[in-house]
Amino acid sequence: MLLLDIKELLKYIHINKLFNGRNMNTNIRLILKAKEILRNTTPLPFDCGTLCENLCCKGSEDVGMLLFPDEEHLYINSGNSEIIDGKIIVCKGHCDRDERPLSCMLYPLFPVISEESGKTRIRLIPDIRGSIICPLTAEENLVTRDFERAVRRAVRCLIVSPEHRRFIDNISEELSEIYTLRNLLIK
Repeated sequence: MLLLDIKELLKYIHINKLFNGRNMNTNIRLILKAKEILRNTTPLPFDCGTLCENLCCKGSEDVGMLLFPDEEHLYINSGNSEIIDGKIIVCKGHCDRDERPLSCMLYPLFPVISEESGKTRIRLIPDIRGSIICPLTAEENLVTRDFERAVRRAVRCLIVSPEHRRFIDNISEELSEIYTLRNLLIK
């Protein structure tokens, strides 16, 4: 237990140094809270990287993950990744699982948010953008229920921020268009 406390303290010190004594903004606080929710859960009860030889962790100029608004500040001076245009992070093949970008922690799912009868509904769909490398994006219901619950909780936390909500909504629209095109091609 003491080791975990020291690790958390070191992470807190590192993050505070990044902001040079300035207060972290709400977006970053929400990202850290969402990452904490997702930290101890994975899509499958075993290392899903064994299904694809960890392809999602082998970044290249063509393969990266989108960063949530302001998340790039958490990866400044990280030797394990490269940030492109402040919006995409490319992994160099290995990272501390607790330090993964939020998009990696949500993967292979992505939330689609809707408002129904005054309530926010979060539907999780396979992130088809990764279908070339990830067998878990082939169809729905391939991940554990625990993972789905954790993703929903993390998303509920994130969408408090208008920027995060807009980010998720924009990608949801993009995914919807991709699914529509795919379905037209399959017919």
